[in-house]
Amino acid sequence: MSENPYDAKPWLKFYDEGVPTEIEVPEKNVFELLDDSAKEFGSRTAIWFIEHKTSYKKLKDITDRLATALVDLGVKKGDVVAIMLPNFPQFIFSFYGILKTGAMVTACSVLHTEHELTYQINDSGAEIIIAWDNQVEKINNIKDRTRLRHVIITNVFDYAPMANPLGQREPPEISGTIQLLNLINKTKPKPPKFDTNAKEDIAILQYTGGTTGLPKGAMLTHYNLVSNCIAMNKWTQTVIKRGKDTALTTLPLFHIYGMQVCMNASIMNGITIALHPDPRDQKGLFEVIKATHPAMFPGVPTMYMRLLERDDLEDYTKDLKSIKICNTAAAPMPPEVLKEFEERTGATIIEGYGMTEASPATHLNPLKGKRKIGSVGLALPSTETKIVDVDDYTKIIPIGEQGEIMIKGPQIMKGYWNKPEETANQLKMDGF
Repeated sequence: MSENPYDAKPWLKFYDEGVPTEIEVPEKNVFELLDDSAKEFGSRTAIWFIEHKTSYKKLKDITDRLATALVDLGVKKGDVVAIMLPNFPQFIFSFYGILKTGAMVTACSVLHTEHELTYQINDSGAEIIIAWDNQVEKINNIKDRTRLRHVIITNVFDYAPMANPLGQREPPEISGTIQLLNLINKTKPKPPKFDTNAKEDIAILQYTGGTTGLPKGAMLTHYNLVSNCIAMNKWTQTVIKRGKDTALTTLPLFHIYGMQVCMNASIMNGITIALHPDPRDQKGLFEVIKATHPAMFPGVPTMYMRLLERDDLEDYTKDLKSIKICNTAAAPMPPEVLKEFEERTGATIIEGYGMTEASPATHLNPLKGKRKIGSVGLALPSTETKIVDVDDYTKIIPIGEQGEIMIKGPQIMKGYWNKPEETANQLKMDGF
């Protein structure tokens, strides 16, 4: 007689109907998510940014051109290329373009100080950075302290011609830098061919916040990222329509939450990414919602709080009705905020939990079944979890007592970049 899975994983009985308890994960490079969607949804808008639309077909073409150009600059499989961009289309171009060379991405916050940026560039070993042009002074100030060979820059207007009073143009070259728009436009698309070992090859070096010592680069493989996208998409499949819906993207793409939930999972699902570059600009956020009618709004509690505080909220209430799902994580969601936002929009706010080391999602509340407001929800498909004693991870603690969470699943990182001791401290192979 087969073992009842509910005995070992009692949370499975609370899954929404149609959500699988286990997922099959293809061993592929993350860029194939884009190429597959370009085949299926070529004419569909992949990116909406300041009224400018980029189709899936065009997105694939741009990333193919960029990959070719990066190879011409010497990038090869196993190298690291840095991105330092806000929520511009160029972040998405750069991310997939880099992966199409076989290289790894390390995403840097545009809020990094010179010290923080120097550390990440040196620790990751990046020799090329693709950056917002207003970061050039910062980068030039640290360049001599790093191995950076090329600085590729781009401007907000490069792929938002409707916002540029001068119209689309060829930006002037600046000494010591390369203009991304010129590089892409002047390169024919001939990306390299290479084999990917999805379970071993690193897709991104995603740096943690450094709450314990210096920031650490979590080595997230292609398998890690793809598996987490599949699990999240399976969780939302009863509400979000593949190839039809839009995801509001105001979370920074250089953070793992925005990168995975807003970008990679959306690309896999063939839906439109409505980019909003400044999460503090609530008026602008409302205008994006009005223009794009998003079905998904991943955010953090402070975003929902700020929107509810606006005096002009009622002017946009009818526009907010398009939102079906709001994900919230990174901090506890006040129950009163959740209730008020749901009442005003008709959306469902799904609380969840994740961490950089887990690509990032590990837990979510059901969309249609029983939600426990104030909890992180249920472990995702193919994910195991338990609460253990802080001092002895081999001891499971009784229900109701505090402990430390242990998680096992296909989304768990390979380890920390060049930090074997820290890796051994966090990854317990005998934990399950």
